[in-house]
Amino acid sequence: MKFLCLIQANRCFSRLGQVFHGAILGIALLLGSIGVHAASVKVEIEGLGDELLANVNAYLSIIRESERKREKDEPSLSDADVNRLYRGSRKEIDTALQPFGYYAASVDASLTHRDGGSQDSSGETRWLARYIIDPGPATRLREVNISLQGAGKDSEQLQALIDDAGINPGDVLRHQAYDALKTALQNAAYGLGYLDGRFETSKIEVYPEDQLADLNLRFDTGPQLYFGEIRVEQTILSQTFIDKFVGISAGEAFNPRRLIDLQLALSDSDYFTSTEVSIRREDAINGQVPVQVDTSPAKPRRYESSLGYGTDTGVRGRVGVLWRRINEQGHRLQSDIRLSQIQQSAVARYTIPLGDVRSEHLAFTGDLDQRKLNDVDSKRYSLGGALNQNRWGGRRRLSLRYQHETWNFGDNPEEQSTLLIPSIEYRRIEADDVLFTRNGYAFSARLSGAAEGVLADTSYAQALFTARAVWSPGEQSRVLVRGEYGVTETDNFDLLPPSERFFTGGAQTVRGYGFEELSPLDEQGNRVGGRYLGVASIEADYLVYGNFGVAAFVDAGNASDTASIDPKIGAGIGLRYRTPIGMIRLDFAHPFDDPDSSFAFHISLGPDLQ
Repeated sequence: MKFLCLIQANRCFSRLGQVFHGAILGIALLLGSIGVHAASVKVEIEGLGDELLANVNAYLSIIRESERKREKDEPSLSDADVNRLYRGSRKEIDTALQPFGYYAASVDASLTHRDGGSQDSSGETRWLARYIIDPGPATRLREVNISLQGAGKDSEQLQALIDDAGINPGDVLRHQAYDALKTALQNAAYGLGYLDGRFETSKIEVYPEDQLADLNLRFDTGPQLYFGEIRVEQTILSQTFIDKFVGISAGEAFNPRRLIDLQLALSDSDYFTSTEVSIRREDAINGQVPVQVDTSPAKPRRYESSLGYGTDTGVRGRVGVLWRRINEQGHRLQSDIRLSQIQQSAVARYTIPLGDVRSEHLAFTGDLDQRKLNDVDSKRYSLGGALNQNRWGGRRRLSLRYQHETWNFGDNPEEQSTLLIPSIEYRRIEADDVLFTRNGYAFSARLSGAAEGVLADTSYAQALFTARAVWSPGEQSRVLVRGEYGVTETDNFDLLPPSERFFTGGAQTVRGYGFEELSPLDEQGNRVGGRYLGVASIEADYLVYGNFGVAAFVDAGNASDTASIDPKIGAGIGLRYRTPIGMIRLDFAHPFDDPDSSFAFHISLGPDLQ
């Protein structure tokens, strides 16, 4: 009964409060209609350098409120608001200067009412708030006591943070350096497994009259903790397979970064739609902290389709289906059909995760491919397998492909070839950001070939090397360079199918020329591909506004029958737009060695180093 009475009383007071609030609001509106004026304010500040001035501007409410109303297109400040905000400005100025060590500032402030002829175009009364500020002498550190205790008191990494903070007796007191050190110590300790780290002492004592301050900071790391059992809650894959994703053993030093990597790996695997990591600190036993990962399974199949246009391929489309998991060992099956104006293909790929299941796998592929481009008309059927592994700081790919290809150049008779092609490829990327690289490089090398009599009609050996690099001389600018070189050794080049010959030209190689139109010619003038390939490019781009940019470039390259390559040159300008999946590039290029064309237009999308 007592609780019921209280509830009823509360409802009565709430209704009375609403009525009272409405009355007050009505009175305020009435007063506003009678005698409250809207006012625009101009603020002038003198005596401060850029750093101090910026902080004072950020702290002054008279500035912030004026700007907020202007941005939201609201009525300007009333006269009463201006006077109220002005009265509080001295305290705000002191607060803005203190983080930089200035505790004895003097302020000569004035607020001038500019009425009559000084009204603005909207008829609002104008105010001028003027502040002449002398920050005074800077407060310097007298005593600095920063220490570690707990299990991590001898940690070289934590001690290095203290040494590098640059907080020493005699220095000007700067709160930013102090706060940054505190944050760095907490984050580093947590990353080293000291989950219970805390500050036992954290204070700055300031003596404004003496312009001196004493700083005391004592951080207790607490005990170092270790990983306990890591349990991934899921029902679609075998525990043995999931354990390969985890890769963390009980008893290892606790490192939150490894849990982030585990969460990202599970999310990127495409087996799950969501993953959530819970650190069970309260369940720790003997310093071992259990971890639980909750997951939601993805649908067994994913259907995909796309339609687009590329200057190299023309109109193109794709339909496909991915079976995310064939069994509890995480095997996958993917099939794709791709159609464009120059090429039609169907591919099926069966993938078996191996080793580091996050990124290593064995793939078996079968594909049918038909291409009609320039003077080449070819059909290819192939079966193969490839082992993809992490090696030597990059990616190594070992593959074996059996293919049969028929082709003809122009009106020449149809030819055919059967080859068993082993190959090894290595690729490495080092970049600050793979999707939009400001500084980084990529390198790849591929060796392949075949031996006559070993399920092959001819013998050949081929090497292809590519390199790309990005360098940023400024915040908005980049320089991109790339190069490509290929060489083929064979006793009978005529038996090599077009897929094993070199062609170049197009959006990703020598701009200004059509896709793969640069090639040696036969006696009938057909483009038949070359033994050698050489391409070089340099480009500069600049983001002029947000994600929009411009570029200028020069490309040179050709395919050749001899090692002496006669490069064809193209140059031009382009438009750029940065997206979450890489740069969109629209390039207008002039070919200097094509009498039949004065310029070419290219569209491409993707990361710069891939």
